[in-house]
Amino acid sequence: MRTSLRDRMRMYNRTVKRTISICLLYACSLFVFNSWNSHYRKIDNAGERQARVSVPDERLTFSREEFSLNLKPMSPIGIDNMTYDNVNDFPCTQKEMSNFTVDQTDDIMCYSRPNYIEAHLNPCFMEEDSPENPKRVFKCLPYFHVLGFDKCGTTDFHSRLSQHPQILNNCGALGKETYFWSLFRPGDATPMDVWDFRGWPEDPQNKGLQEPRFLTPHAMRHIYKNPKFFLLVRNPVDRLYTDYLFLGYGFTARQFAKDVPKAVSMMTNCLKLQTIRQCFFSEEMLRKLPVRLHVSCYSVFLREWFSVFNRKHFFIFRTEDYHSNTKEYMRQAFDFLNVAPLSEAEIDRIANESIKHETHNKKTAGPMFPETRAILEEFFARFNEDLAALLDDNKFLWRN
Repeated sequence: MRTSLRDRMRMYNRTVKRTISICLLYACSLFVFNSWNSHYRKIDNAGERQARVSVPDERLTFSREEFSLNLKPMSPIGIDNMTYDNVNDFPCTQKEMSNFTVDQTDDIMCYSRPNYIEAHLNPCFMEEDSPENPKRVFKCLPYFHVLGFDKCGTTDFHSRLSQHPQILNNCGALGKETYFWSLFRPGDATPMDVWDFRGWPEDPQNKGLQEPRFLTPHAMRHIYKNPKFFLLVRNPVDRLYTDYLFLGYGFTARQFAKDVPKAVSMMTNCLKLQTIRQCFFSEEMLRKLPVRLHVSCYSVFLREWFSVFNRKHFFIFRTEDYHSNTKEYMRQAFDFLNVAPLSEAEIDRIANESIKHETHNKKTAGPMFPETRAILEEFFARFNEDLAALLDDNKFLWRN
């Protein structure tokens, strides 16, 4: 007898609790280290100013022609059916397996899509509570996902969304992040969902493959009937610097200037030998990179999602535009979700709230060096061009 989705969720919840405990311990350690590091930087401000002019420019040279993108080909999605189930595209691989453990990855395609109740916006359904208690209980999956990207304002955006009386926070980190589809893959706002495909070799659908044929969007396509996705994208250079400081990869502009060339060199060399999917979806590469360079290459990941879902499922916008006209973007977001319209006073109140979860390390680290920005703009240029072409909008070139 197969382990039920309910039992898998119980194992998942236990794992999440353990992970949260580890994350809290890490956060406390990081706070102590940041406090020490901030104090150290205040003492050594003069030395840091002197170090800024000592960064050798020759280490910061790069040409976009040094590598080939090898982007995944995009063909028009022939599936306009918003409720399409891809179960026939990916047949169950574990029909004979039983007695799953938490350390194994089960094939989500072996589970049937729930019979959703049409009267609800959320994908809700009835399910037996347990084999011992056959009483049917009412359950719901998230109505929407704020897929990403990291350090593009997803926390702030989700916080404002949840101000609507019809939208509730979930029980994940920051009231928005459950990590179910990304980190633990069997209204969520886990920004890793859109790009974190490093676990693809463990999925039974990808057994023995050099590149994945089955990723997070394929799993969601099977489970969800008509999902709604939000995507915030920010100037990739600025996103990377904030990400670097927030995660503690480094704490100064000088350190960032040293690590960026290393990361660009590593990624360039990888792209000369392997495909872009092999480089960008690699656990080993992510572990070795001194900065998470690839996360800012938005079009690579968006191609994966667009190859599975119709464009109608997505609300994609720039962080810069969102911050400059928060009221209008919140109005459009609520319309996209088909929730009840709010009064002007209610929209004003939501739009005028203070920004949530800013990265304060930027204030002590200072602005990145112009030379560092130049090499990153050159590296990201071709990815920005691809993104602008995918979305048919040149504002995603970030040239202004």
